[in-house]
Amino acid sequence: MRVRTMGLVMIVTSALIPVSLGGTAAAAKCASPMKAGTWSGPITQKVDVNGTASSGLTVTQQGATAGTLTLKVACNGKAAGTITDSTFDLDGSSGIAGINFPVRCRGTTGEVPVAGTVKKGAGGKPVIDITYGAAASQTFQCDPGPVGDFLNAQFATPEPGTTTPGAPTGLSLPATTATRATVAGTSFQATGGFDPIAISVQSWQSQGLTPMITQAWELTRG
Repeated sequence: MRVRTMGLVMIVTSALIPVSLGGTAAAAKCASPMKAGTWSGPITQKVDVNGTASSGLTVTQQGATAGTLTLKVACNGKAAGTITDSTFDLDGSSGIAGINFPVRCRGTTGEVPVAGTVKKGAGGKPVIDITYGAAASQTFQCDPGPVGDFLNAQFATPEPGTTTPGAPTGLSLPATTATRATVAGTSFQATGGFDPIAISVQSWQSQGLTPMITQAWELTRG
């Protein structure tokens, strides 16, 4: 009886050995500096300008863009997802010789598919580079006036208004803070496409004005 019991123990023990060895095998390290999974959060941009241009035009305007970026990040650093709830607003006035022209613009963009990569940047923090697909829809309209007419024309022929003409339409987002659950940054760079904030900034700068730009984004892992 004792021998049989010992034999049973030996059989059970030997059966467990491969399982134990397999459990201690080291997991392969991911190339992505962001943990694999779904990440989502807001991207915002604000711009303010207040001053007198070289032409003598007095400008007081505030603009803002906002959207929600959702990315599914893979272990190999590939990423794909969408940008949704995108809006654009520009309000204010411009005037000369006591004559003021109100400025009011509104824009919306439907769901935009995105794809790209996540890699290590400065200090090992993530840098997200994504390229846009075709938007489900897009609307943009400014009230009539010198600024509104200019931006409406740019929307009708967006290539002149791109930040980098000929470049793929997309975003580069370098993180300034990163944890296993949250990645965030205080700047991003747009390339290609119709970007009313960039168009306005370039126009103001060409007239000797210095706009104040604030950018922010934050993604949280679900």
